[in-house]
Amino acid sequence: MERQYTNVMEEIVVTWIKVLISGMEYQTFCSCSKCKNDIITLSLNNLRLITM
Repeated sequence: MERQYTNVMEEIVVTWIKVLISGMEYQTFCSCSKCKNDIITLSLNNLRLITM
């Protein structure tokens, strides 16, 4: 049996990037796949890990 893992933070960041880039205030940003992936990568790399 193969396990399937999902990075929930990645899904949240990808959704927010799509929402933000579609907004009027971000129309001057490049929305090609390379730029979107760069933004997603930078965002995920700068998230803080919360430990308990």
